Amino acid sequence: VQDNFPHAAADILARQIENVDAGASFPEGNLGDGLSAAARLLIAGVQTPVIRVALRGFDTHSNQQADLSLLHTELAQSFDAFARSMESAGLWNEVLVMTYGEFGRRPKENGSGGTDHGTAAPHFLMGGRVKGGFYGEQPPLSDRDFPDGRNMAHRLDFRSLYATAANEWWEVDASFLTEPPLGCIA
Repeated sequence: VQDNFPHAAADILARQIENVDAGASFPEGNLGDGLSAAARLLIAGVQTPVIRVALRGFDTHSNQQADLSLLHTELAQSFDAFARSMESAGLWNEVLVMTYGEFGRRPKENGSGGTDHGTAAPHFLMGGRVKGGFYGEQPPLSDRDFPDGRNMAHRLDFRSLYATAANEWWEVDASFLTEPPLGCIA
């Protein structure tokens, strides 16, 4: 793989992605910039199995209400622009967008108007071939678990998301993932 890196970089540079029209207006910010670059790479025909972009700031130990409002707005606007970009380029059925997080949040607010690290968190899968809906079940706020009863008990193991990407999207054997795929890719 490392021997191919200079060739892959040269291929991307040769396609002059900075001149590729993304077909949508992306919001300002890290996620909007990252998804705009991803859209231009894909529209330019760069073949890649994974593109990672990030939206930081969800470590909301204080002032959570104001911070999350801005983060959720950026998330929604950026994903909307990316979907419109891929649809206008005829690529929406060829992409799978999957979110993941390093940690969830605890359900009870702390003394600083925020929440501390927890166990359960929502995740999203998007793309033209994703069968929409809610997978898993929302844990009740009263169902708490390890280590001290302050964390929500998750209802769906995150490894199911990776099994879905591996088995249903890439169609590769990922039997080492013991959690079943979600069955959400058409």
